[in-house]
Amino acid sequence: MRAALLAILLAACSGQPGSRLVPGGELPEEDTSGPEILEPSYDASVRADLRLKRWRQLSLDLQGALQLVEDDVCREADRFDCTTLHVVPLGGVSSDNGLYSPQAQQSVTTGLAIERVVLQACIRRLDLDREADVPVVFGHIDLDGDTLDTEEATAQATELWRRLLARDPSPEELGDAEALHGRIVDAGGDTASWAAMLCMAVGTSTEALTY
Repeated sequence: MRAALLAILLAACSGQPGSRLVPGGELPEEDTSGPEILEPSYDASVRADLRLKRWRQLSLDLQGALQLVEDDVCREADRFDCTTLHVVPLGGVSSDNGLYSPQAQQSVTTGLAIERVVLQACIRRLDLDREADVPVVFGHIDLDGDTLDTEEATAQATELWRRLLARDPSPEELGDAEALHGRIVDAGGDTASWAAMLCMAVGTSTEALTY
């Protein structure tokens, strides 16, 4: 975003690229003696070892990103820790069930368990922010309304991308995030629903779940 703004300012100050104004309105020949611009090259990774975060990593990352205590990340029936109940599909072990080593492959319920944990963490943070004098994460939008302007969408999306992915969203990602609000409202939701769903979408992305 900053790079794009800088490019616009430079273009506005210097006129057409490669030219400059001189007295009399004449344009000198374009100077092409500058340094050659080389295309970046990339090497394939020697170790293609992308791994899915396991239950403990997932929980700790959500605690840090959304500023939650461990017991607030996800609770089943307000009693049981989700990562304890779903520890096996989340890559852990269960001595109670005689499973002393993690499964070699993801189970059919791994995706559902991950979504459950992340969604509950997002909703919990949203509920806490709704009651807080100074919201921690969801402070850029009206959690009791169903309207959203581009500035609010950009601010809230950027907050989530920075917290969950440690980077700023691209213009395309910002556009998709704002467009999601309209679809959720059309389906009967509101701005708070949009915020929770966007949080889950970012938190369950491949970028967020692998290392």
